[in-house]
Amino acid sequence: MKRRLSFILALFTIVSLFSHSADAQPPRQVKPSLITLQVSSLDRSIAWYKEMLGFEMDDRFTYIKQKTKIAVLKRKDFYIELIQNTASGSPMPSVTGSSNYGFYKMGFLVTAFEDFYQELKQKHPDQVNGVISSEVSGYTYFDLYDPDSTLIQIIASAKSMDSREIRPYLIGIKVSDMESEINWYEQNLDFTFTRKWEVSDRGIYVRQLYADGFIIELQKDTPDEDPVKEAGQADVKKDVISGICKMTFQTDDIQSLCESLKTNRSQLLQEITAKSAAWYTSFLITEDTEKNTIQIIQ
Repeated sequence: MKRRLSFILALFTIVSLFSHSADAQPPRQVKPSLITLQVSSLDRSIAWYKEMLGFEMDDRFTYIKQKTKIAVLKRKDFYIELIQNTASGSPMPSVTGSSNYGFYKMGFLVTAFEDFYQELKQKHPDQVNGVISSEVSGYTYFDLYDPDSTLIQIIASAKSMDSREIRPYLIGIKVSDMESEINWYEQNLDFTFTRKWEVSDRGIYVRQLYADGFIIELQKDTPDEDPVKEAGQADVKKDVISGICKMTFQTDDIQSLCESLKTNRSQLLQEITAKSAAWYTSFLITEDTEKNTIQIIQ
């Protein structure tokens, strides 16, 4: 009798597990899709990203009334959007954070790293910094600066390949409140805290979040215990005249992501909106805790 009862209980447990497995929803997919930069010269920036990183022209158009020119460059399934305001020859202003915070770099993972470095160094010795092997981060990399001084990090891939492969790997954000920013990306975009390092003598504190082969690198240049501000003092907002102004992620379930944003009381700058584009049909716009613009597409 006891054996029979044990068998029935075991069978019930197995059936329950299969039932829960069938009801469970697959995890939502979120991956980097596009980085938007404001530039001072569209043609110059197009030429730079083509030559230095191998991007190709995907689309180009002009908004006459807004006096704005836009180019979309593509490398495999990743895009760079370049925006130039032609009214004064300067980029379209956009507030994306305080004067010391916000997007400040993007990184690409590269195979055949040494060959790539030597090729760029030979062609443009004044634009390519030396290779750094960091014991702190564990990366081997070199820095580039695009025509508007946006920092581009080229990071050596652990893969050993003769052929060259370049893929987006990280976006760097300088923050004022590390913990709040970590929580935002964990709760809303399903990133996971993966590692940290500090350069205490320089007051640099770095935290990395990871999802689907992409890293959000948060950097705070002072300890979490900031000095108390004087009464009435606030962060001074700035107009970003050039550089990274928006990060776009692609998801397979924009509706559930939108619901998560609302549940977590995140600021929605634009609700889900239909759009007929080459690689997506709907989008929404939100912002993280540091007021950086984040676009979600599906």
